[in-house]
Amino acid sequence: MASGERQALISPEELANTWRISLDTAKSTIQATTQRLVRSMLTPTLNHRYTTNDRMLRYKRLSCPMFTDTFFAAKKLGPSIRGFHCSQIFATDFGYVAVRNMKRRAEFPLALKSFFKEVGVPDTLIADGAPEQVAGDARRLCQKAQCHVDQLQPGTPWTNRAELNVGILKQRTKKDLKASGSPMTFWCYCAERQARIMSATCRNIYSLNGLTPLSKLTGEPTDISALSEFDWYEWVYWRDDNASYPFPHERLGRALVPCDSVGTAMSQWVLNDDMKVIPVLTARKLTKDELLRESERRKREEFDRAVNSKFGSSTKGPSKPVDLAKNNEAYPHPDDNPWYDHLQNVDDYDNYDEYVNMEVLLPRDGGVTKAGKVIGRSVDKNGNVSGKQHNNPILDTRLYDVQFPDGSIEKLAANRIAVNLYASVDKYGHRHSAVRQIVGHRHNTDAISKDKAFVIDQAGRRHRRKTTKGWDLKIEWEDRSTSWMPLVDIKETIPVDVAEYAKANRLDKEPAFAWWVPHTLKKRDQIISAVHKRVRLPSTKYGIRVPRSTRQALEFDRINGDSVWQDAINKEMRDVAVAFKLKDDDERIGNDYKSVGFHMVFDIKMDFTRKARLVADGHKVPDPAVSTYSGVVSRESVRIAFTYAALNELDIMAADIGNAYLQALTSGKYYTKLGPEFGPDYEGRIAYIVQAAYGLKEAGADFRNHLRDCMCHLGYEPSNADNDVWTRLATNG
Repeated sequence: MASGERQALISPEELANTWRISLDTAKSTIQATTQRLVRSMLTPTLNHRYTTNDRMLRYKRLSCPMFTDTFFAAKKLGPSIRGFHCSQIFATDFGYVAVRNMKRRAEFPLALKSFFKEVGVPDTLIADGAPEQVAGDARRLCQKAQCHVDQLQPGTPWTNRAELNVGILKQRTKKDLKASGSPMTFWCYCAERQARIMSATCRNIYSLNGLTPLSKLTGEPTDISALSEFDWYEWVYWRDDNASYPFPHERLGRALVPCDSVGTAMSQWVLNDDMKVIPVLTARKLTKDELLRESERRKREEFDRAVNSKFGSSTKGPSKPVDLAKNNEAYPHPDDNPWYDHLQNVDDYDNYDEYVNMEVLLPRDGGVTKAGKVIGRSVDKNGNVSGKQHNNPILDTRLYDVQFPDGSIEKLAANRIAVNLYASVDKYGHRHSAVRQIVGHRHNTDAISKDKAFVIDQAGRRHRRKTTKGWDLKIEWEDRSTSWMPLVDIKETIPVDVAEYAKANRLDKEPAFAWWVPHTLKKRDQIISAVHKRVRLPSTKYGIRVPRSTRQALEFDRINGDSVWQDAINKEMRDVAVAFKLKDDDERIGNDYKSVGFHMVFDIKMDFTRKARLVADGHKVPDPAVSTYSGVVSRESVRIAFTYAALNELDIMAADIGNAYLQALTSGKYYTKLGPEFGPDYEGRIAYIVQAAYGLKEAGADFRNHLRDCMCHLGYEPSNADNDVWTRLATNG
């Protein structure tokens, strides 16, 4: 588009009308702000998409105290369109205002964390005596962010500048709702918009020195391109790229407020004619002709009737509760689930040294290879750590202390540790070692006693239990080191040695041995010729012990003096918590629901990052009555697509869906008893499974069906040759 087709920067008169401020204030505001991206066109058409380039807009400690307070919407109104009942306001003494909407006041720590990340951390946070604001998670968050918390004296609300701004914000919001005729349940969007306007308006405050409050706070010019483009609840036409013939691409809607975290910096939240709030990039105001035309007026009246019927009006709330699941924007808040409010965000994890507590095989005197444990960084005579970390391993000069079984300690460079580590493991990161002898055994309370060694089948026949549960053997390896191995693992590798050890130590009558030792001793000659005495150590990977349960992972953290496994569990729980819905205490579980357990699977990546995955015990529940087949695209189809792209000089792009299965609703009916992964407050409680959790037999098919619906919604169609190849006509010619 040529520059001559662009509308000029907004005039003081237009800004005064759009923001409902005086003309003098509008002139001062325009002098103090920028408008680097103006998109409105003189030609009222949406035949072309607006540019997605917002680099001029897109691209922090706050050196001022910040006041905060909570304000609530009327209870009789019910929740807002997004399910909010209250808002947290953050304000300064020079007029800056920010709002974070909340479902309950206990969400203050989440609102505070959002403000810290998106705006900055003030030197001091000033709040009243509400416990959720000055204690608990909020205080811990402030301590971590080095933000001092000041508590105001009870009975002195006038000393909290946030109180004053609450009154101003409420008054301006009510004026917008009344003047536009928008439903009161949209107050959460309106409050966000008015807070941004208050922070971007150049007001007659001495300390501003002609700046806007936002510029005073950040030290950067305030850009009002997106905020000044539309009035509150203004009629717009927006472009629907998925409209099929003969439906129009231009659809009627109501502009609400610029998006913060979806789309580009110029995207707007728009209420569409399906009564859903969606992010829209390409939208325009109505022309004078469209505002006056009778057919257009009838369309707007029909739109308003649908809105008032569903959401209420500017004078009264909806006649029945709004179905939030269908009317909220399709981007759920990541912290909606209650049981991981206390979990750390992945960005808050403390750094840890990836080499500490590793086991590595190193040659010692006489060329004998022995296992040593990295116990920490080496220090010089002044107590300073030796060397510096570098992303290039060759330039990494860190030194570590490695302790060997005889108690000796040797200093080794990080690069040498890494080289020896990768040389001693297979391609999957597991180390193989030869067994020298079995030197001990032990069992715990999980072991089966002799009086429970037999079971009776349906025909009344008596059989031995086939189990190795609860038994470990102490193994001495070729490097003379020792470790405990579960019986279930070691018996498959050296069955004859284990059987002979059990016979010699009178363990062959124990239920864990009796069902297989006699047969093994009879066939020892054939077995010896068929097995190798090298054991893959399943409990270690890249020299690091891998836990087999959550409790063992936490025990490893306690022994090692760090929290790397706890951090991995926290990260996984934040991702998967959306799949669970807590059962009410007085709620009865339906007869069609099946119980399913969950367990953690632990792993270590090549960069030594710990990984935890919560998996359902789907193998322990009956097969569903419906098909669970989930196909995948064939290799031939991929090769054909790549060849076609090469012949037509098309770009090839790839993407990955994080926690893919959890995007889909589950078709099965399951409930579970929450384990220790959910924290002490929720361990033992009952929850329903509402998303396609990993491990459920229907999960693959549920996600495939969900993905199919998404592809159809985006206008794609499956290929007749391969139903897992989807295509649609290009829209750029």
